[in-house]
Amino acid sequence: HLAEVVHFGDQQVFAGATTYTCLLFLSKEAQPAFRFVKAHDLPAWRQGEEQVEGELRADVASSSEWNFSVGRDTWLFDRLADATSRLGDVASIFVGLQTSADKAYVLEQLDEPHDGLVSVRDTDGTSWLIEQGTLRPFLYHSTVATYEQPVSSHWLVFPYDVTTGKAVLMPQKQLTSLYPRTWSFLISKGKVLRAREGGKADNDQWYGYLYRKNLTLFDAPKLIVQVISMFGRYAYDDKSLYFTGGGNGPYYGVRWSGSDNPHSLHYLQALLSSKLLDLCLRRVSSPFRGGYWSYG
Repeated sequence: HLAEVVHFGDQQVFAGATTYTCLLFLSKEAQPAFRFVKAHDLPAWRQGEEQVEGELRADVASSSEWNFSVGRDTWLFDRLADATSRLGDVASIFVGLQTSADKAYVLEQLDEPHDGLVSVRDTDGTSWLIEQGTLRPFLYHSTVATYEQPVSSHWLVFPYDVTTGKAVLMPQKQLTSLYPRTWSFLISKGKVLRAREGGKADNDQWYGYLYRKNLTLFDAPKLIVQVISMFGRYAYDDKSLYFTGGGNGPYYGVRWSGSDNPHSLHYLQALLSSKLLDLCLRRVSSPFRGGYWSYG
């Protein structure tokens, strides 16, 4: 029943609102094919000028995601889309941490660590001296570059023990005994932490993250992906940087899925940075205004 789709890409149809728009035309009767128009030059389209378009078979509009290809390089994209090897088959792609309260857990570094303590400042402007044992180097509001080591100027409060591949929340007794400065800091943020998601965190583990997935994935070497970018940014990190992420930002992590993979992570980095694979990504990704794309 699909008759026509007019896709506007990152063109902004409505003044004063950032939205991403398409026109979807349906027919009362089933159609063998439909028309797909890439109206990525909005002023020209409004003037009735010719746009890149094509007719596609109805069966390509299935229940899976729609990635329609018309115009230049369509043959190349169709050929690559049939490739048997996919990134998800050979690589582990993981989302960043989700604390549900980044403003409480993320601290700005004021001075270099000394004697196991770090001088930091919270988002309220209060300075603290906190034990380094409960902190992890954290990537915050930084734009990564493919062939540069990311630099961290922040720390993440990480009240977890990571042993035998599992992250276990430190009990209060352990924190007060070994990390009293950290515990004092967490107590100061108690009201905010307990109130997360309508009080969902108001229990005896109130000082831990609300969503505890991927806590053990950050220490090994990885590629850090900048999610919203004009082009692919895949920074190699071997400094155990932590980051948050999910949906469209700010970062994702990628590494080979098997520990026995013989290839270097720099090889994967080079592949992802190639013009060919960047072209592929733009064919299946979401455009954002200003020439940005989602690399999520």
